[in-house]
Amino acid sequence: MLQASAQQGGDAARDFNRALRRKLAGQHGSVTVDLAQPYAADKSPPAALVPWLGRIKASGGAVRTAQYCEQGRGLFGFLRRAFSSDASSDYAVAETYDAVQHVDGLDQTVTQIEFRPRVPAK
Repeated sequence: MLQASAQQGGDAARDFNRALRRKLAGQHGSVTVDLAQPYAADKSPPAALVPWLGRIKASGGAVRTAQYCEQGRGLFGFLRRAFSSDASSDYAVAETYDAVQHVDGLDQTVTQIEFRPRVPAK
């Protein structure tokens, strides 16, 4: 499991990108990123994850949400903000994945993002 912070920048961001790229390229299953600072489900993810999720969407993949605590304060409002696309080849490995944002239903915060291998279209 990798960990991402909303404040990552510089060397930490490069190290995170390198580690995630290696994990996605070498895995045949899911890769989970544990968020050091959860973010509100209706807000943007940490900057380090925006290009990854953008690349998934730009390549036809899905970025979904999954609520894991059902005793929340009502229905979950799906993420409204679109992720920007990043044309950099550094994120190309994400094109074979979908992403699931795991949301705590009690406080409506995203605590993990799971990269799942994309199921081929029939």
